[in-house]
Amino acid sequence: MQPEMKYIYTVYQCGSFSKAAEKLFLTQPALSISVQKAEHEVGMPLFNRDKKPLELTEAGMIYIQKIEQIQHLEQELAMQLNDLTDLKTGHLRVGGTHYFNAYILPPVIAAYKKKFPGISLQLIEAGSWELIDMLKNDKIDLTFNCTPDPSDKLRRSPSFQDTILLAVPSHFSVNRFFTKTALSSQDVLARKFEDPDCPSITLQAFTDTPFILLTPGNNLRKRSMTFFKEAGITPNITMEVSQLVTSYHLARSGIGAAFISDWMLTNAHPEMSYYKINSPASARLFDIVTSGKNYLSKAQKAFIDLFQAYYKKNADKKTGLYPGVKKLVNKLSDENYSIGVVSAKGDIVVKELVESFLGDKVKETLGEKEGIKRKPAPDSILIMMDTLKCKPEETIYVGDSEVDVEAAANAGIKCASVTWGFRDKEDLEKINPLYIADNVQELYELIKG
Repeated sequence: MQPEMKYIYTVYQCGSFSKAAEKLFLTQPALSISVQKAEHEVGMPLFNRDKKPLELTEAGMIYIQKIEQIQHLEQELAMQLNDLTDLKTGHLRVGGTHYFNAYILPPVIAAYKKKFPGISLQLIEAGSWELIDMLKNDKIDLTFNCTPDPSDKLRRSPSFQDTILLAVPSHFSVNRFFTKTALSSQDVLARKFEDPDCPSITLQAFTDTPFILLTPGNNLRKRSMTFFKEAGITPNITMEVSQLVTSYHLARSGIGAAFISDWMLTNAHPEMSYYKINSPASARLFDIVTSGKNYLSKAQKAFIDLFQAYYKKNADKKTGLYPGVKKLVNKLSDENYSIGVVSAKGDIVVKELVESFLGDKVKETLGEKEGIKRKPAPDSILIMMDTLKCKPEETIYVGDSEVDVEAAANAGIKCASVTWGFRDKEDLEKINPLYIADNVQELYELIKG
């Protein structure tokens, strides 16, 4: 990229000439002269200098857009050239939240740096939504996310699952109602909550318990409100914080109860009691997310492979079906229904999971593959219908989001939306789907017509 472009982009990022000059190690007059030279060549100003901070003119917006396109091409060129070295050199930017960077990534990063010492690995920390924006703007190469948006056109591959537990200071009086249900930190470390016979709780008895919740917009905040809604109570919120790790440290100080990840317990904490939550929302599946528009470098692929291999045992053990789904699939198969699975997840991963959990009851499985447009394009659904030899009027598509509804409409078939997946009932009702099922029995009745 030409120096003038770099200078102009830095001024745009900083919002002032003085801050940009400091960042670029230039004098402000020298920077101003370089920008004015570019503006003279363009024939019009790029910045509105009467605004504080500086604002782009219409010409400036076009100029910055083209700079970002050039940056994207330069990054892709560097990736492809680095690939010729077979991972002997290169650069990888990994984005994670405080929780992920502190508890999940360290062993993978250590293994990666040992295996590929020539790759420069940069770890960036930010909130989950900030990281998605950074990925879209080519500021990082990959991140992790458990709030899939089928319309964002990002590559997603299931990689890791955790369980949300309720952590309550042991001196809180509410614990006396759950002496046979409470788990100690040693129980959690022994992963007793994964035992199907481990007792679980809902939150009806915690009406008066003070809670430390994450701020609105956080995925765990939404899940927390789902727990309260399922229990029919309004939470007593004593504090709101932006970081999961912070909420747990505050809970350990006795300020309130908090929702935590099972992976956050690495030592014994006798001052806390823990509870398994009886809700599908307590299981979080994280995807490794990369840009859908970018070349996937060997450095990215190697990191993804290493991460998935490290956590594969955990993922295989903890990924599961929603309650009643296996029984429904078995029943429909026995009644000679042709069943296929279409997913936005990677084709290999989806096929392995479906085979593991549903066996031959599902006739065909199709995940994301190169050359097949993603939903809401109807391509994957039409391919599945052709494979199963299904007529449109005899087919119903089961989904959990507005993208599924749109994809089914584009394929010319009916769609049944279920409320136990990505979108809850309130969100689904806003898009006015043809059918909504609140449970597996209702879904069965809709399918039977």
